[in-house]
Amino acid sequence: MLDFDFLGSKFGDVVKTILAIKIILFLLLSGADSVYNIFANMTFDDCVQEILLEFELTDVSSPTAKAVHFCQGGGNLAELKGGK
Repeated sequence: MLDFDFLGSKFGDVVKTILAIKIILFLLLSGADSVYNIFANMTFDDCVQEILLEFELTDVSSPTAKAVHFCQGGGNLAELKGGK
């Protein structure tokens, strides 16, 4: 695959092994990050759906925008529903 003749056979094998380990670690960490992001998005979507249902039941104006705002950490439910 990779030809490191100028380095010598022992050192070339070490370099190939190090590169293989780095690639495997990169793939594993990228996969773990992707799984975490998918889980975070699913949690956010569940939050939006739950709050949206509550806002639609209380007839709040712009329920979708307010649900997204709440799930992103903005405000509290009383303020978003229009109460003080």
